Amino acid sequence: SWSIYFALQKHHARRYDGFSLGCYAVWSGTLLLLIYLPGLADAVMHAPPRAQWAVLMLGVFPSALAYLAWGFVLKHVDLS
Repeated sequence: SWSIYFALQKHHARRYDGFSLGCYAVWSGTLLLLIYLPGLADAVMHAPPRAQWAVLMLGVFPSALAYLAWGFVLKHVDLS
């Protein structure tokens, strides 16, 4: 599935910039994870604040920045 993702991303890199590709990837993954939505609010409310901040920071910095960087690189390098 990861290689299919790369091939699709490379195909669409001609039309979209790295930011758009990263947004599409993240939002597509978010839509697929909506099956866990019914228990999410309760789990977040009962999680300690330290865990909530850790999830937020891990989602924003390593994940989002990695998707943006990968989208930029993929647009400028051949896929093999």
